[in-house]
Amino acid sequence: MFRAVQLGRVIVLVVILMVMPPFVATSAQTPTEATRLVFEIADKVRFYQIDSAGIRTPIYELSADFAVLSHGKAEWIIPIPESIVVSPQADKIAFVAIQNYTDSALFWFDVHDPVLRQTPLPGLGGLQWSPDGRMILLFPDGVEISIPVYVKDAYVYSFEAGTLNPLVNPVNKPFGNFHWFDSHRILYRAQSEDCAAPCIDAGNLFLFELDTQTTTRLTDIGHQLPADAPNDKIQFYADCRADIVRWSSANNRLYYSVNCVDTADQVHSYLYSSDLSGGNQLEADLLTLQPENFYAVIQSIHVIDDTVYFTIESEIRPKGEGAAAIYAGWRIYALSNNGVRSIWEARFNEAGAAWLSAVEVSPDNRKLMVGGLDYTSDEEGYFAVVDLESGQIILQGHVPTNICEIEWLEATRVIYQQFSGICGSSFIAPTSFTVLNLATGEWEELISDFAGPVWMLTAENIFAP
Repeated sequence: MFRAVQLGRVIVLVVILMVMPPFVATSAQTPTEATRLVFEIADKVRFYQIDSAGIRTPIYELSADFAVLSHGKAEWIIPIPESIVVSPQADKIAFVAIQNYTDSALFWFDVHDPVLRQTPLPGLGGLQWSPDGRMILLFPDGVEISIPVYVKDAYVYSFEAGTLNPLVNPVNKPFGNFHWFDSHRILYRAQSEDCAAPCIDAGNLFLFELDTQTTTRLTDIGHQLPADAPNDKIQFYADCRADIVRWSSANNRLYYSVNCVDTADQVHSYLYSSDLSGGNQLEADLLTLQPENFYAVIQSIHVIDDTVYFTIESEIRPKGEGAAAIYAGWRIYALSNNGVRSIWEARFNEAGAAWLSAVEVSPDNRKLMVGGLDYTSDEEGYFAVVDLESGQIILQGHVPTNICEIEWLEATRVIYQQFSGICGSSFIAPTSFTVLNLATGEWEELISDFAGPVWMLTAENIFAP
């Protein structure tokens, strides 16, 4: 049962917390700002458009030659639902599939053109559309059934030229965490051992230019951290890597998190920014923001105008208060010219009691919705919608299972999905597909309208808020 509570300003919360013919096409509508594309996995894979009122319109249906692994058998197997991706313009959908566990291919179709096309690939892996939708980045890793963290090779496929070209890897080491910076440049992370006393196995950021086939190294984590981090912490770091990235046009800087795993397997995060020419600046040290953090991880970065909002998940161990005082926490911070300020905090009164899984900014850039797990509640799924200016909770509530996906339809309507397990785990499936009206607090469950699990299709964009 869903519960939603409207509150005023909240200081602390305690214990509350998404080929081969034949291919069947149906009528399609032009996607708008207030619509989202989703796909259903049942006897066949079907694609729909959802409008702001939660009404679905069929778009495409894959033939019986295709099935998603663990959801059926067919000639072509799509390894995981997350390997189906939509272009930023929401007019093309692509996915990778494997035949006989030996031959893999890229498949795609135009939402307005019911023709499924394909090209062979050297293996399965992840996909990333270019911002203009004319190219797609592929990072295959043999025939693995998951999207790889690091790969030895990556490729760029041009839909106009019909060519598949390798991405040059100048460091000659496994690379990953790919992001299109624009239609001519690609950001990626590559492992390198930076020995600046202490020696850190570092994942640094590089910027590759397609036109010139040249690469610029943007970060030097092994030298940055010894200058910025407390020595009593960094001497125990075993692995540090650049992770989440967001570009600020107003500040003309790239903001990125650096996650460090120490020898006790605890994670600590730092927020940095880069001017893309090698100049890097520490913006926030989470251990300084809250010294009692036992571990603290940046889970999201959002840029709105010249302000950078970042959310963290942490475990706090108040000094001198004993093990019973340990609690888990989520926080929203804002970084501006005036420094860093805390916007909102949620506390969960047990160690390891909560997982922050999804964070999204509203289309009007005024609200942030967070969702995840709260193990202290009988209904483990928890969400909160926070006003970014005041820090007030607009709406919060508990739902039966974990919230893994959040997508805004418009400023007062949002879709969220619950999943059956930990977000990102293999073979978990959505258990709900809900449209929430923030103005009224009312919700509509749409999962009953579908014949099987439903996934949302979203396009990655480091320029998005």
